[in-house]
Amino acid sequence: MPSEKTSYHHGDLRRAVLDACFELLEEGGVQAVVMAKAARKAGVSSGAPYRHFKDRADLLAAMGAEASQQFRHSLDAAAAGQPGPTEAFRAVGIEYVRWASENPALYRLMTEPEVVGSTANPEEAAMWAGLASLMDSGQPVPTRHPLIVQIAGRALAHGLASMFADGILPTLGVDPRHAERLTELVTEVTAIGSPEE
Repeated sequence: MPSEKTSYHHGDLRRAVLDACFELLEEGGVQAVVMAKAARKAGVSSGAPYRHFKDRADLLAAMGAEASQQFRHSLDAAAAGQPGPTEAFRAVGIEYVRWASENPALYRLMTEPEVVGSTANPEEAAMWAGLASLMDSGQPVPTRHPLIVQIAGRALAHGLASMFADGILPTLGVDPRHAERLTELVTEVTAIGSPEE
């Protein structure tokens, strides 16, 4: 393990603490991510993490931002090269569930209430604000309204992803290798398509 002096001198203290925290996350979930434990695992003093993170919430936000960046990169890659918006929409939904099933600890971190608000991107925040405005307007909302289709797709993907990440489906014998096919089947049953359909 790196010493505190070596880590800090080379500018690696922040990375060393984050790496230790991701190990703690994999070992025991979000509740296991504690500043003092991370410091011990990184081989630094208990006060060293505070040089880069003001408190646990700040640390979790940094971890959530890294996980979200990895997640969004995977979704963007899934959408790239698709022949049209419907195919891209479905490919993103499938990748959403696949990624969560293979990275359950990271997915659970990203969906922690204390992390969600700190990692939401402007597009995501605007979508939720748009939904609230739509519901507040009192106007009739068409079933195929693009925003409603988007929310329905997200809800479906999140529901399946959570069933994998929380261990429900794996306990029943449906493991990550089934994630893509199961998502395709559920999408067909619910007939959720692109917001532009």
